[in-house]
Amino acid sequence: ALFDYFLPRLQGKRVAVVGRYPGLERYAESLDLIVLERNPGAGDLPDPACEYVLPEAEWVFLTGSSLPNKTFPRLAELSRNANLVLMGPTVPWLTELRDFGVDFIAGTQVVDEAALRRIVAEGGGTRIFGAGVGYRVLDLGESQMHWLSSAIAELVGCQERLRREMEKWHAAARGGSFPKAEELLTVNHELSELDMQFNRLWDARHSARC
Repeated sequence: ALFDYFLPRLQGKRVAVVGRYPGLERYAESLDLIVLERNPGAGDLPDPACEYVLPEAEWVFLTGSSLPNKTFPRLAELSRNANLVLMGPTVPWLTELRDFGVDFIAGTQVVDEAALRRIVAEGGGTRIFGAGVGYRVLDLGESQMHWLSSAIAELVGCQERLRREMEKWHAAARGGSFPKAEELLTVNHELSELDMQFNRLWDARHSARC
């Protein structure tokens, strides 16, 4: 259900999934898909390949099990240029996860407490939660886009101010290089980085609506 939800946004994108989820094979022909698995099967890559695969991916689907097994910080860092989906029933509903680069939380919500309690009491697990839970997706990127918009606007103002100062400097025919040239280069670099992040978030949310 989760991959079907995101499928329109994944067309033509480089997709990496950390963990061999059941049913992934049905997307093998329609998506540019790489699966990283600790115990790799046919067509999978071993998990150390994440150091090379994740920085090049445009979408990364990361299991919530990476939190308790302590691999999450490194995997999230490697996925910083991708749209990162943290998924699974163990994922906590914490909006603070966006501070680690998570764009979407895809987890479970209890919809029938009595049914879920009965399933667990009878020894059921995540595969047979049945109607006790529903799967939900929380978009953490919208608030991040608002922050990026404000930061970009502030940097654009700073960039324009420095450019005016540089034009006045050259118009005065002063010798040597512009004193604030390094500051202008830093602003240009930061603006480029923020613009890339904003475009990535925009593309994930508006290029193909589900």
